Amino acid sequence: MQYATQSPTQSRLPKSESFDQPGIIRKPVMAAALLMTLGGILYVNPYSVLGFAYYLLIWHVLIFLFHRRDLGTFSFAFSINSGLIALYYVVQTYVYPETYGTSSPLGSWTDDSYFFSLVADSVPTGMQVREYYYLYSHEFSNVLKAVSLLPIHHPMDVIFFQSGTAALLSTFVRRFMLVNGNDLKSANAAYVLTIICPFLLMNGGALLLRDTFAAALFIYSLSCVSERKWLLAVLAIMTQLAIRPGTAIILLPAYFIIYLPNLRGLDAKKLAAFVFGLPVLVIIGVGLGANLIDSSIFLQYLDRISLDGREVIADLTADANANQIFLAIQNMPFVLKFSLNGIYMFLYPFFNPASAFVGQFFDTRAILLNLVVPIETLWLNAWFFAGAITKFKAIPQQRNVVVAIIVSLLILGTYSLQTRHKTIIYPIYYVIVAIGFARSTKAERRFGYIVSSALLASQIAINVR
Repeated sequence: MQYATQSPTQSRLPKSESFDQPGIIRKPVMAAALLMTLGGILYVNPYSVLGFAYYLLIWHVLIFLFHRRDLGTFSFAFSINSGLIALYYVVQTYVYPETYGTSSPLGSWTDDSYFFSLVADSVPTGMQVREYYYLYSHEFSNVLKAVSLLPIHHPMDVIFFQSGTAALLSTFVRRFMLVNGNDLKSANAAYVLTIICPFLLMNGGALLLRDTFAAALFIYSLSCVSERKWLLAVLAIMTQLAIRPGTAIILLPAYFIIYLPNLRGLDAKKLAAFVFGLPVLVIIGVGLGANLIDSSIFLQYLDRISLDGREVIADLTADANANQIFLAIQNMPFVLKFSLNGIYMFLYPFFNPASAFVGQFFDTRAILLNLVVPIETLWLNAWFFAGAITKFKAIPQQRNVVVAIIVSLLILGTYSLQTRHKTIIYPIYYVIVAIGFARSTKAERRFGYIVSSALLASQIAINVR
């Protein structure tokens, strides 16, 4: 695949700043993160040192075999994420000992404790799990079982698999930007911002959830397509279809939108192969995904995707704590609902101090999602809007990535009523955020801050009322 243009910054990059030398790998930081990880494991569950070492090894072997030049950036991201996981587990087990580090205060009905119970060889004494959990199976837990050779008796034994998915996401956001534009400053900004993103941490980076894994597979497949590593791209798409078929299918238009500039440079035969070949590969992936899990469950899952969303509106209406604005949108005509759901998805999570401290004790996830993340988005959204309006300065697909984000949000808002599914587009969201941070003009950033401040101010005003 030929690239339409080159980044204007490419010729100015010093030779020492190559793809493999980002200038941000710091051994003292990695050492400190490793010490924090080991200290947290010894505090929570010393046996989990084996699980940490195991996932550290298998993830690094995979990266070494297929992406050797990215091993340094992957190791850095893995170490930071594992340190954050250890910190989260220390806090959770101290405040809520009965959770054994899984999210709370919902107890046995949280998805991460459910996925753990399905993959575990035994469940800790006193830990709340869903009734008759052993009668169920799930494709995500099946993947974890397939790659986990050590016994699993504690949530911490398996959680460091997520350090690999978080590192995969950060590493290949950076790789995607370098391959397509070679703008080192923007690529490194996206890399760092995704490593420390609390939204990603609380939706799979530090919890046993699928969302960050699905997002990592999405950006990994985009990077592999850019480098024409077709087999790896297909394997990533197939894995995504297996663990979460609904959101994987929702993302399909994004591939065509993002690579439209590249398609214009192809001859007729190559264009036809791409346009018709990708859907065929997706169909094959769907079939294989159906074989990996119970086919009847797979078909039921697809059948539930409708214009009313993946969740049942009647159930949400019966919930006294459901967001009333969100419910009001669902009762609007389709054209209005289609647009407003996309906006709702973009703005989530909302500034809501009351929900941040709703539990009996300190709850890390509630505070991060309802207080810290909304405040952080004042800057992130400002850089996003700045990056969205700036002229091409980083990658040829810059405008197309913005369009792909908008289209994906509209589809997600219509076909999936679970707001955390927004996680899957976070990698390409951070592509534009990084461009706005690193390459926008003062006027463009000023515009971004005005719009972002107005959005946050409106949320604060609603809460005050």
